[in-house]
Amino acid sequence: MIIGNRETISFELSGFTGGLLNVNFYLGNRLVTDEPAHAPTYSYSFQKNLARLRIGDFKNQRLNGLTPIQLVRTIETERNSNEPQFFKHLLQIDETIDQFQIYLLETNGLTSFTWYNSNERAFNSEEDYNKIYSTELSTSELTSTLERLNSELEKELANTGL
Repeated sequence: MIIGNRETISFELSGFTGGLLNVNFYLGNRLVTDEPAHAPTYSYSFQKNLARLRIGDFKNQRLNGLTPIQLVRTIETERNSNEPQFFKHLLQIDETIDQFQIYLLETNGLTSFTWYNSNERAFNSEEDYNKIYSTELSTSELTSTLERLNSELEKELANTGL
């Protein structure tokens, strides 16, 4: 089952066994991960991100208008300061995306994902180590995609009793 659009964000669910979900996660037509994910953790993480999206938690006037490179540099410069921008905009799901730094920024009804592979030992063949990628979609499309993903995950979890 494919949820979303590979050109922006998609999840290809292909099996569920013992609490593990086989999922291919794409951003901007690029494979982010094809590792099995622990379904309860995956579901909870996306519920949390969806709730944050609904309240506008990924908005930040100070970061609007920055290029993807400027956005990454600005957020990461503040990583060790008292400014909480790094964790505010960092997409946190589970260990399947640990090799990536993926940032979300919502501006004027659009949400952008800006990401790069930060672990040279863990990058896949589609990714260039430290190359910055970006994609953008309407916040309503992202919300709809995450709602559908959560719905499918909840069904699978209910069917297995997890």
